[in-house]
Amino acid sequence: MNLVPSTDPILHVWANPVTDIPGQVLPHLAEMREILEAHPEAAGLAAPQVGLSLRFFLFRERAGLPFVLAVNPDFVAGPAGGRVSKPEGCLTYPGRTAYAVRWNEINAGWTSKRGHRTGVILTGLRARVFQHELDHLDGKTIFDP
Repeated sequence: MNLVPSTDPILHVWANPVTDIPGQVLPHLAEMREILEAHPEAAGLAAPQVGLSLRFFLFRERAGLPFVLAVNPDFVAGPAGGRVSKPEGCLTYPGRTAYAVRWNEINAGWTSKRGHRTGVILTGLRARVFQHELDHLDGKTIFDP
């Protein structure tokens, strides 16, 4: 498993919902973690970035913790913080950055690898990472017009 090139069409289509976590997601986790370990600057990795049109990604919920699997994720803007514009990088576009406007606080939700729904408030960088990875699942990148 490798990162797909930035020209791969999978990066620009809505990813399919996950309906079978053991069959669709779990076989790919070890290789996705290896990619993240090879890129310590990365805070997350979405399935489309490795050629899988499925709605899941790995991200760090809190600095210093292991990566969290988020299956069929979503969010709503939180009550505090508003939107901020900051530079972001992306494993799909090594060495490049772009400014992205993101909510500073979100109420994020996802299904765990055991099939349990999780909800948490994310702020600052963690909220940005979650939104960045979710954009990949929606067929968007920070370099799209």
